[in-house]
Amino acid sequence: MITIGVTPKAAYWADLANPSRRLEQEAAPDDGQWIRVRALTRQVETAVSVAAFRAVPVRDQDEAEEVFQTRAIAAFQELGFGDLLGKLGVEATASAVVDALQLRALGRALLLDWAGITDEEGEALPFEPTLIAPAMDNPAFAAAFNAAIRAPFARLGREKNGSAPLANISAPGVESDAGDAASQEMPAARADASSIQ
Repeated sequence: MITIGVTPKAAYWADLANPSRRLEQEAAPDDGQWIRVRALTRQVETAVSVAAFRAVPVRDQDEAEEVFQTRAIAAFQELGFGDLLGKLGVEATASAVVDALQLRALGRALLLDWAGITDEEGEALPFEPTLIAPAMDNPAFAAAFNAAIRAPFARLGREKNGSAPLANISAPGVESDAGDAASQEMPAARADASSIQ
């Protein structure tokens, strides 16, 4: 089991149907399926990754293949992933187990509540920490959760270093369309910024 200490961060509601849609409010939204999560930080993500990789057996350099296979199968069964061995084999199971352990640990660290989640009979399923692991085993829920917690990073990645062009830039051979109006606006902006100090 992976245990992570998390410093509480601002929580928000993320729409499972559109993970980039966030609401910063306390009460659960009335429509759709939502999850309330803490903001993902790089420190939490790194700690979860390291812990997940440590939980999965790796073949030692001088270890015989048969010995490793026996040790790995026992470890995967102890972690609750014995069913994957028959489908994937040891190597692919190791990769799948790392991914699953990371998502489960992120779920335990960041998932605070949910709304609109139902069971097989269509009844509302109240949030309980014990339901996080089974929820993460559902591929649709896991993918939506993963997208929701990573949406802010994806948004930053799309923005990259882009910004609006500066109003008063001069370069040899380039004429500015902004003219004197842009240069007159700049000192006013500086005056406003300096008055904040």
